[in-house]
Amino acid sequence: MKTKNFWIGLILILIISNTWAISQKLESAPESIESLRADLGKMERLGFGVTRITDELFIINQIYENNYNQEMKNLTADNKVLFDKIDDLKTLISSAYSLKDELIALDTSIIALDEEIDTNQARELYNDAEKEFLDERYEFVTIKIDLAYEKLSELQSDSAKTNAAYEATRKNIMGFLNDNWILISILILIPLSLYIIFRRKINRYLLQRKITENENEIHVLKNEIKKSQEKYFIQGKESEDSYQIKADLYGRKIREINKDNALLLEKLERNLHPKKIKKTFVKK
Repeated sequence: MKTKNFWIGLILILIISNTWAISQKLESAPESIESLRADLGKMERLGFGVTRITDELFIINQIYENNYNQEMKNLTADNKVLFDKIDDLKTLISSAYSLKDELIALDTSIIALDEEIDTNQARELYNDAEKEFLDERYEFVTIKIDLAYEKLSELQSDSAKTNAAYEATRKNIMGFLNDNWILISILILIPLSLYIIFRRKINRYLLQRKITENENEIHVLKNEIKKSQEKYFIQGKESEDSYQIKADLYGRKIREINKDNALLLEKLERNLHPKKIKKTFVKK
């Protein structure tokens, strides 16, 4: 009988202790969430991509609200998922800062070797890594950085062979140029002349294409704002903080693109009516 009472008492103590621990953990969640919000604001100011982090923070808020409502109804809430999500997001933010430093170090290494070897291939890998970083695909950034370092090492080891081959090739090229300089001059002058004749049309085409690309990007951003508005105002599936962050971010991008388009349109106008613009300047 005593043994039975002992085990019953022990089980009750464990249940009470576990419930108290879960409750205490949930009470500490708001402080962690607020800290993550502060990290998000800091990252945005520093120019980091924050869409992925914003989405993760939104999910954490939802889990916290659900668990809090359960406890208010005297129901036991499993907070493990919540705090795992918080820890994962902290790790993600820490990785972002660390990868930023690694990208800076890689860029410095490439610049230092620019005069010794052709670093274009390594630079392409760096650009890929930077794009992955800006897109918040941090899992792939490290892979690209490692490949870039491997390429630098490979290029350095091949440098001596390349220099020897270059010297032999240089002699062959110089001989070819001496023998065929008239033909080469014609081949250079023809496309150069065509470019001089049609350069305004080429520039006009490039300007119009860039303006169209900007307008398409603005359309996409406005759709994203509309989706966010529907989630927040109509469906109630998005928090006010998440909505405000997205609205500010997308709005800022739209203003920047509109400013860029205004400059492009001005250049296009100068291209289309150069004489008119010259007369205007003379009048003034």
